[in-house]
Amino acid sequence: MEAPAKVIVALLGPGEEPRWRAFLDESAQGTFYHDPAFSMIYAEKARRVVNLVFKEENDQLAVLTGAVIDGESGPELRSPFSSSFGGFALRRRLTLRQLVSMVGELEGWARQEGIVRIVLQHPPAIYGESLDETLELALRRGGFEAAGTDLTYYLTAVDVDPVVRRNVRRAATAGCEFRETDDVAGVWEFLASEKAERGQPFDLRREDLQRLHATFAGRVRTFEVVHAGSRVAALLAYALNPRVVLGFHWAQRADASWCRPTDLLIHESARWVFAHGFQVYDLGTVTLGGVPVWGVTQFKEKFRPCGALRRRFTKHCA
Repeated sequence: MEAPAKVIVALLGPGEEPRWRAFLDESAQGTFYHDPAFSMIYAEKARRVVNLVFKEENDQLAVLTGAVIDGESGPELRSPFSSSFGGFALRRRLTLRQLVSMVGELEGWARQEGIVRIVLQHPPAIYGESLDETLELALRRGGFEAAGTDLTYYLTAVDVDPVVRRNVRRAATAGCEFRETDDVAGVWEFLASEKAERGQPFDLRREDLQRLHATFAGRVRTFEVVHAGSRVAALLAYALNPRVVLGFHWAQRADASWCRPTDLLIHESARWVFAHGFQVYDLGTVTLGGVPVWGVTQFKEKFRPCGALRRRFTKHCA
């Protein structure tokens, strides 16, 4: 019988961040949500940030950034703890034995640290170069249980319903202009105001967005639609890895619905995504806890998206 893979886990050491980032650049499905710099922006939300490196001899297999937080039953390791997804970022083409050993080492490390529960939520499969669900089997074999599933909609081309094309023409005829803007603070103010007016959640702080924009230069983009010199719609777009852009937190001014600025915003930002060499435009989830949010679902379906699942796994260690 083949011996099990001998994987070890260690905390990221001082000065090792460049190697971590080089690994992410070559990983199978890593994003800047997996970067320790991202976690540090939100470190105040946690008891402590944890950056783990998994190796087999001198071969780096995976990295995981997360945080220890206070759960109902005791300390929990959560990845992500302040983003849509996190979990393991993997080297390409790991074997099942390596993945099973890696999952076991994570649990062993957590037990030594007094952690009673691990919660992992990985990116949807669209963030990888190809479909590979071997990690999910390794998690299940290691005793992790599926604790939740949400549906995200994504585009691989600008192929929209006729109503979107009509609304885009209507917006253009009305004098609406789509453009990218460097006014990050202004876009944040707009989004925060519009979402507050509608009673919609918006937990992104202005200073955090500004730090993200500075830390991940060129990868945090802000788009807007302007009419008669005023901003009437805006969105944030994160180039999370070389393959995928996530567009989210969009909003429009309530009194501007007549000129359909949001249709123009999504349509033109999608064109920007594909013109800049990305392969996928992630429009975000259309469910909360697996329950469809029908208004959001129906709006996004006008852009003829495909669906991908985002799964959450948990393991009790105590």
